[in-house]
Amino acid sequence: RYCKTPSKRAIFPAFTCRSVTDPFIQEGWDCRYYDVSTDLRIKLESIIPLSESFRPGVCIVHPYFGSELTEDELQALSLVKSLSGCLMVEDKTQCIFSSSAHEVFDVIVGSYRKWFPIPDGSFLHLIRTVPGLELPDTGYSDNEPFVSMMSDAMYLRGVFLQSGDEEIKAISRRMSSLALTRIDGAIEPHRMSNFSLNLMSGSDSVDIQKKRMENYGYLHEGLRNSNRLKFVKESTAEIKSAPLYFPIYVRDRDSFQEALSKEKIYATALWESSASPEMVSDTDVEYIFNHILVIPCDQRYGRADMERVIDVIGNLNV
Repeated sequence: RYCKTPSKRAIFPAFTCRSVTDPFIQEGWDCRYYDVSTDLRIKLESIIPLSESFRPGVCIVHPYFGSELTEDELQALSLVKSLSGCLMVEDKTQCIFSSSAHEVFDVIVGSYRKWFPIPDGSFLHLIRTVPGLELPDTGYSDNEPFVSMMSDAMYLRGVFLQSGDEEIKAISRRMSSLALTRIDGAIEPHRMSNFSLNLMSGSDSVDIQKKRMENYGYLHEGLRNSNRLKFVKESTAEIKSAPLYFPIYVRDRDSFQEALSKEKIYATALWESSASPEMVSDTDVEYIFNHILVIPCDQRYGRADMERVIDVIGNLNV
């Protein structure tokens, strides 16, 4: 509603989250998807013809799991922008600490909730003045019911991690799910709560980045010869900033995930509920949705935790 482009048409990477696409869909935008390869790179043979035929008003781009966009990808995005004159948005949620700045983008956005122990919070950075994009500077309020419920869910999750009580964990998950369900159709922007701002300001971002990079490195080294999985990113050289997770592909994801869960290792199958026929028409995209699993490597964990993950995966019978 704040973006008054001539065309209410938007393009997204086919591997994305509903929270990215839903606001556009709810506002009546026509949404299409460009393909990505299994190493989570933009398929240039998909995005360029799509931009030529569809002429989007907005293009959303994800760098995935701490990687940066390649020169080929950036050149393709520049061509997309010149072909359609679209607003180019970089969603840095998966590489929040990246310092890269590319001329092609008009807006940078990202969510803080996966990086810090906070119930709400995100950012939008307008790189340049964009005709038709009007964002009010003031007038936002806290989403107090959501923040309260998510804070309680976070507290209970902490109790579970200390006690191992599965009933407490189930309650925490139900509260979190209920909070997210209640805002599912509420796309009005809210101000980040003081509660979250205060928590985040007390975090050591340098230490967070260091621990995530170290944990990612431990997992990559310890799992590189495993025949039970494939890496999404084959080389650590691709990881330029602290990664959100350590992503892998596994053949039988449900069995693999269940086996890890029995060992209290909670790997996530990303965005499977987001998949729709329009998004998974490409075989690589279908493979991603069906086989990707992400292992936590955040600042809560250290080398001993990563070594335990490696040992457990090495002994799995799946």
